[in-house]
Amino acid sequence: MNKTYQPFVVKKSKEIITVIKDEIPYSEHATEHLCDILTQKFIDGRLNENDDLQDIFEPDELMVFIAQEKTYSDLKSLIEMGLVGVYDDEKSEDLFFLTEKGKVYMEQLKKSE
Repeated sequence: MNKTYQPFVVKKSKEIITVIKDEIPYSEHATEHLCDILTQKFIDGRLNENDDLQDIFEPDELMVFIAQEKTYSDLKSLIEMGLVGVYDDEKSEDLFFLTEKGKVYMEQLKKSE
């Protein structure tokens, strides 16, 4: 992780990742993303060091996090396969696009249906 987090935030994020390990694979991205979420909750006054794990997230919040991490993992795989590319726009946001290889692959999928 390139950022510095409160020690209890790091500890809680590791505990949460351990609990949901069957839902998402461990990754530095998932840990950092979760630390960012927990840090924001701490700043907003919705998290303290003594909170139990079940009190940290609403059920839908945790499901959103899991979905985001699954999507990130899928996009990363597509990028590694060369099917999708990514660049930063003028707002430094990631924009994803099909590469030429990705377009050919999509055409092959359409023909096989």
